[in-house]
Amino acid sequence: MSASASSFSKLLSAVFGSVNWTAPHWLRQLRNYARSEPAKFSGITLLLLLILAGVAGGVYYYQQLPKPLKVQASIEGPELGHYQDDIEQPTPITLRFSYDFSRHNRQIMPAPQLSAARLDLIGEVLTEGVSLKPQVEGKWLWQNENSLVFMPEQAWPAGQHYEVTFSKDIFARDILLAQQQYQFSSQPLTAEVNRLRFYQHPTEPGTRQVVATINFSHPVDLAQAKQKLSMVMREDGSDHDTKPAQLEFTLTADKTGRELYVQSEALTLPEHEQYLTLELKKGVKAQHGNGLTDNTLTEQLLVPDKRSFLKVDELRADIVRSPELEPEQMLLLSFTDRISRTELQNKLKLYALPKHSWRNSYYWSVGEVTSDTLQRSNLLQFELMPTPEPADNSFSIKLDLPPGHSLFVSVPEGLKSAGDFVLGREYRAVVQAPQYPKEARLSGEGALLTLSGEQKLQLLSRGVKGVRARLFKLLPDQLNHFISQTGGDISQPYFQNYNFDESNISSVYEKTFTLANSHAKQANYLALDLKPYLEKAGMGMFFIQLSEFNPARPKDEGEQLDKRVVLVSDLGLLVKHNSDSSQQVFVMSLATGKPVAGAKVQLLGKNGVAVLEGTTNNEGTVELAKTRGMQRERQPTVYLVSHSRDGKTDSSFIPYDRYSRQLDYSKFNTSGRYQDEQSSSALSAYMFSDRGIYRPGEQVQLAAIIRQNDLAAAPQKLPLKIQVQGPRGSTFYQQNFSLTGRGLHTFTLDTQPSSDTGDYNASISLLDNKGNTTRYLGSVSFSVEEFQPDTLKISSRFNQTSAGKAPAWLSPENLQAWVQLDNLFGTPAQQRRVTARFELMPVSFSFEEYPQYRFLAPQDEQIKTAAVKQTLPEQQTDADGKASFALPLEQYSGGTYRLLLRTEGFDSGGGRSVQSVSSALLSPLSALVGIKADGSLNYLKKQQSRELEFIA
Repeated sequence: MSASASSFSKLLSAVFGSVNWTAPHWLRQLRNYARSEPAKFSGITLLLLLILAGVAGGVYYYQQLPKPLKVQASIEGPELGHYQDDIEQPTPITLRFSYDFSRHNRQIMPAPQLSAARLDLIGEVLTEGVSLKPQVEGKWLWQNENSLVFMPEQAWPAGQHYEVTFSKDIFARDILLAQQQYQFSSQPLTAEVNRLRFYQHPTEPGTRQVVATINFSHPVDLAQAKQKLSMVMREDGSDHDTKPAQLEFTLTADKTGRELYVQSEALTLPEHEQYLTLELKKGVKAQHGNGLTDNTLTEQLLVPDKRSFLKVDELRADIVRSPELEPEQMLLLSFTDRISRTELQNKLKLYALPKHSWRNSYYWSVGEVTSDTLQRSNLLQFELMPTPEPADNSFSIKLDLPPGHSLFVSVPEGLKSAGDFVLGREYRAVVQAPQYPKEARLSGEGALLTLSGEQKLQLLSRGVKGVRARLFKLLPDQLNHFISQTGGDISQPYFQNYNFDESNISSVYEKTFTLANSHAKQANYLALDLKPYLEKAGMGMFFIQLSEFNPARPKDEGEQLDKRVVLVSDLGLLVKHNSDSSQQVFVMSLATGKPVAGAKVQLLGKNGVAVLEGTTNNEGTVELAKTRGMQRERQPTVYLVSHSRDGKTDSSFIPYDRYSRQLDYSKFNTSGRYQDEQSSSALSAYMFSDRGIYRPGEQVQLAAIIRQNDLAAAPQKLPLKIQVQGPRGSTFYQQNFSLTGRGLHTFTLDTQPSSDTGDYNASISLLDNKGNTTRYLGSVSFSVEEFQPDTLKISSRFNQTSAGKAPAWLSPENLQAWVQLDNLFGTPAQQRRVTARFELMPVSFSFEEYPQYRFLAPQDEQIKTAAVKQTLPEQQTDADGKASFALPLEQYSGGTYRLLLRTEGFDSGGGRSVQSVSSALLSPLSALVGIKADGSLNYLKKQQSRELEFIA
């Protein structure tokens, strides 16, 4: 033994003492037997090993045998319920049963069709065989053969844990359950702080507070929530090590108990800006259940001092249209607080800067403007445009400067607001006078000019030296191509193929106008006479394009400024499509208003050949035969009507079944409603308002039509209640009334100038004998809003689309959304916050151009059936007012979806915003095949044939 081992042995003996072990008697005998009978001992040992191997093999074989299928349940819900009459409505839980294909059950027999429920219990309410712990009042029901539903009588409390137990008696006899107990929890209690802001009373500017709204997922204990809530802010003159002082506040709740309103005590403005901290500690308790908030919420707000709150919010020079639509240069100036119009008029200074001494232009940066520069500048005399109130946030000043010249704006230090705030330092800025727009357009709306009239078009132009009018007159027999190759409204159609336009089907004429020099905003009126061109071949339909014309360079193609399709005709047409696919055409004279007899009516196919024709009778009408089954070259495209009188032929047309030409009978929903026999006698209320949007202080008119679902009159004197809830969830108006025989009731609501702005909801409910609500009948929403004109405009598109025609669908790979945010009058809105969120909804391919075709995508059977919603990280616009969002859609490349993108751009103050919505089909496919059959494919008789048409 080495010296180290000996030392270690001595150390162990010193610590633990000596250890002696003697083998047991059976082990000594076994050892002696192995020594005395080695052959027998080896044989017995081998036999034992073989037995153990056989047992292990048997166990493994048994595990590989097919196992009987067991049934397991998945629990869906419970979700948060919607609120009605300030009470959360209960939501169900659903246990969906399916075979258990878990990892240890891979070797299984083929699965038969599952029917877990006892057939005699399907659709029945269960009184035994299933229980919920803790106990909840409600009903268990087999909704179908594999779905067991529990509907509670009351809404689920927050954060409560439950255990479901059921016996085998409610299942089919051959069902083997994987387990008979399942657990789930109701929705947890969550909280969110919204709208923490500095508030100044509109009529008492000296009253300043900090207000906030806290939203909870469930009603909470108000007193306990107030104990968890705190508002702190450091006192003036204290350093960062000083503990902030507690602020007193009031806490109120809406009727649901889910929305809490925090209102601080009246604040004295600090000498220097201070951060106010609102903190809601974790552990806020729900009114019902064991739910507690599990995290602490902290929000901060910078409370301004007297000299930091008042700032120039925005300054820009833009072109604004007057009520007479004349362009005016306008300087737009807005502040963060209301300013007296007289105060601003006396202190605001505007200087028209001279030409730059060494730049040889009128461009100036604000840092280059010195007192010497101002002495050489022209101090402008101006008048602020009238404002609704003596003190306002936004002002405008009319200018008339040469475009591109610089205007220096000075708002002096010490400018005082109506809220007693003071501008901390002088505001200096330079803006450029905007260019007046170049215009050349056809006056008026519409696309029809009467043949019996003067046949002249009035043109209006501004800011151009001349106008070039290019007239494309439709050639004879080309009407079918015009209709089949265009889409959109008939007055401004678009061609569907970029290789085919009006030049392919028209004869071209040109006329130029030279204008006298005048002010860029002064309108010039011209007359374009179409009479000389009507004598040329072809019907009286013109594509008219107006563009800029420079007499000094007549061959240059100027910018196109307007285009329109104009039809010269006295014939007015109306087509009625009958249910059997026949049509009735009515022809009248636009000059006399009387029917036109003897007019020739033709329905042209794709190839321009008439497939149906007739002549109008004395009542100006003709019936055409059925068009059902007309395909390929005979597919109807356009009705052509011609009539000769006094040696002149007049023609007119109307596209066949184009959506833009269909009559809209009402601005209200006329689609009706579905019902079944069981609900035909149930009551329902159709509610509506006279306008839908009102200003504070205006009167709201509501009405309701209360009938049975089969439109029969309801029993009279039924007790009903109308209730109107405001934006904060509180009851704004409430009245009980009795149903009259006619079932028509009107209500008048008076709002106050101080009424909350936002969305209001009015609903009518049926009452029982005790005055309690028993059933909801109908509702309508309206809003109360202050009139605030938009200051921004927003547009969005996808990177896979061009400015012209968009592709039929987009690929989810590398898809981006491009957002353009501009000020209202066209200049880019820089450094503005932009948010975006998208929604994906599973859809199938369908195209308006091919309504009779079915398009099948192989991936559609595997896609998720639920809609997907996601909010994207917010962005800021760049110097050009642009922002982009990357759409993480690669994981949804397995099917076809409708992509709905909502973008929102905010003004510099962060509150007001504008929104844009873009929509597109989403699919990974690069091509698609459509199928159209000449009849139904659901069932074919023996030897019956069908013709299929394919389109790619």
